[in-house]
Amino acid sequence: LNNYSTILCYEKKYGEAIVCLKKALKFRPNDVYVEKSIAYIYRLNKQYAEAEKIYKKILTNHPLDVLNLIHISNLYFILGKTFLGLKFLLKAYQLDKANYETIFNLIARLPP
Repeated sequence: LNNYSTILCYEKKYGEAIVCLKKALKFRPNDVYVEKSIAYIYRLNKQYAEAEKIYKKILTNHPLDVLNLIHISNLYFILGKTFLGLKFLLKAYQLDKANYETIFNLIARLPP
């Protein structure tokens, strides 16, 4: 189902992709990868409040998930909440200094 949802996203069928992934969650309710995929599609579809809810839920259950910290920071940058975005990026950097290039590239892409 996850691969099929990727195809749907390329076709910009975001609603169908989300339905598909929610079905996958019924079979694997604690699959954080599927949850991140749903949040990412919400973000692509500019459903930012829905994406934020999922990223925050993941953050509550997996506070050391560096990729989720990067995703939520990127969402806050999109929303113009730069300070919050930087806060989560800093936490991601503190947890995974080896991944500094990804983190600094995100900072470099911030609008002035």
